[in-house]
Amino acid sequence: LGEPEKSLLLYDRLNNTIGLHPASCSTRDAFQISRKSDRGGRVIYALRLMQEFGIKLTHSVRFMHPEFDEDGILMLDLNDTRPATKGQNGLARVR
Repeated sequence: LGEPEKSLLLYDRLNNTIGLHPASCSTRDAFQISRKSDRGGRVIYALRLMQEFGIKLTHSVRFMHPEFDEDGILMLDLNDTRPATKGQNGLARVR
């Protein structure tokens, strides 16, 4: 994706997959992407998408096998996740 500040989020209910497509700062309805962490990961605050489509997660997740499709959209499979960890203790962030 490069290093966009925002991304459009797409949801495929049939495959339970989220798609990310880079967006400019002026793109309407784009989601903010956090700065790169020390470990290289990025966070997208997608509560609005989750509420709109009824996606239920009890904790932050890490997508295990992200892939790009033929249109350059990063595909994230909600069926293939692990709990994201926070800090050196390795404990999952649970809401």
